Amino acid sequence: MSEKTYFDFACEVLNMAPEELKKRTDIEHTEADKMICDEWNAINPQTEQEIIDVYTRHPGFTLFYIRLYGKFSQYREYQDVGSLQMLEKYIPDVKNKKILEYGAGVCLRPLGLFNLGCKHITLADIPTPMFEIARRLFGSHIGEDKFLKITEKYPLKENYDIIFCTDVLEHVRDPDKLLRHIADHTKYLYMTTFFGGSDYAPPHLQENNKYANFETWNDVILSCGLKPIFMENENGLNGLYIKS
Repeated sequence: MSEKTYFDFACEVLNMAPEELKKRTDIEHTEADKMICDEWNAINPQTEQEIIDVYTRHPGFTLFYIRLYGKFSQYREYQDVGSLQMLEKYIPDVKNKKILEYGAGVCLRPLGLFNLGCKHITLADIPTPMFEIARRLFGSHIGEDKFLKITEKYPLKENYDIIFCTDVLEHVRDPDKLLRHIADHTKYLYMTTFFGGSDYAPPHLQENNKYANFETWNDVILSCGLKPIFMENENGLNGLYIKS
């Protein structure tokens, strides 16, 4: 009997027949974007719990990512050479560092680093369907205890040498406070954000639009004691930081 695939586990977690799942994931990118926006606008989440419920109880985002990543046949062997090379350029002895991916999503980068020898890895996210799919698919490989379900607003108890936080902060209330919480638990932070809520991307919360201003978000970063090591895009303040 062949091993179960991402698609197989997605059917189980979403309780969806294979033909229905294929129909909803075998669509063009613009149609997939519209599906997410329509679902978000129909639910119209207002409170923090309602926002979390969109990600954890509704299928749109999971279906979107299944569409992007669910077709890889050799998922378990994925290697994220680019991320490892970036880290090794600036941080010594990376493979022995304690690493956390905060907002791990489909868990590709943690898996890719694990397969290259970074064994001290934790994957954290709210309990979305796609995080559960990844746990079922990779848990026996990476370790079930490496999957941390985020169930409170500021969940970190342990410290990490390196934390990745990519495309997360624009989706949460009080991103400045969450960034400060994350910075308090790491020495190195790799961060990307894309502030600017719009009709095209309603999950990028409108209330965070003030942080789309370079100076405003830069002030938040500095107030968290973070100093840039390198920047990928200075206008977005995306890159690797060290806690000063």
